[in-house]
Amino acid sequence: MSVYSANDANMFLVIYPHIAARLLKGIEGRGWKLKQWITWVYPSNIGMSKRKCTTASRAVLWFTLGDPETYMKADQQPFKNPNDKRIKKLIAEGSKGVNFYDWWHINLRKNVSKGFKGYFNQLPVELVRRMILLTTKEGEWVGDLTAGAGTTWEVAKELGRSCWLNDLNPDCIEIWEGI
Repeated sequence: MSVYSANDANMFLVIYPHIAARLLKGIEGRGWKLKQWITWVYPSNIGMSKRKCTTASRAVLWFTLGDPETYMKADQQPFKNPNDKRIKKLIAEGSKGVNFYDWWHINLRKNVSKGFKGYFNQLPVELVRRMILLTTKEGEWVGDLTAGAGTTWEVAKELGRSCWLNDLNPDCIEIWEGI
């Protein structure tokens, strides 16, 4: 998913970590700066191996061009100890939580998940929502170069963002029209 303005941009690449490690230098060679490597972890009971640990994570690489704004307070995790007197004071002053860690525990969007459209590798709404909220304001544009089942459009519309989609699979257009 990418978010563009005239001079500044954010781009997220969600990919398996071993592939991300191979692509990183090439992406940076095109002028993108790695802002943060976030690990998305999820429970999984598929892909078990007798020879290695099961991969139950993906890299969420956050790249920037220029100096785009970020909105870290737009989506935060709850305080871990809301009964601590310091935390109670922050809550009383209007704080809703703290910034997320660099690992996000979000379930996969499975065939039994709400909104699953039968498309392989469909990203979960919560993952896409977090990326959009951290990098855009209402009314701004969000783009997805590998849009698949259109989760980015689904979330962008809900959050009041404009959205453009692209995918190599022409069958995706029919899915997007149903959103």
